[in-house]
Amino acid sequence: MRGITPVITTVLLLLMAVAAVGGAWVWYQRMQSSAQTGGQAGVEKIKGATGVQYLYIDTVTDSGGAPSIVIGNQGPEIVNITNIKVNPASSLQDCQATFVSQNVNPGSFTTFNCSAVTYPGDGVTVTVKLYSGAVIKDIVQQTG
Repeated sequence: MRGITPVITTVLLLLMAVAAVGGAWVWYQRMQSSAQTGGQAGVEKIKGATGVQYLYIDTVTDSGGAPSIVIGNQGPEIVNITNIKVNPASSLQDCQATFVSQNVNPGSFTTFNCSAVTYPGDGVTVTVKLYSGAVIKDIVQQTG
């Protein structure tokens, strides 16, 4: 009876082992690359919104019966404001019904006119909620 010689058996087993290790290595590299790319995208998304901590309200004044909010950025990067809500009375209200996201450049000021909110009068404390993506910052400021 003839069979496979021990030398050929050993060579075949070694080839199968090398192929299995090579396949596992390729799979591991792809998984690692995929996780790293996804993690970097998440970090960039969060990093882009963390500049909200550098924003501050310079003034809240009357602009034709509605609040005009001047926001400053003392941080090193541009911060994109995606929404603003103001609490001049009892509940938070959107600053504008048709708010378009707007950038606040580093070292400068940007004025937001809140057409959907009534100016509460001078000397009134208001809460302003700034939204930048998933990051929210509450700032309490006195009008006038």
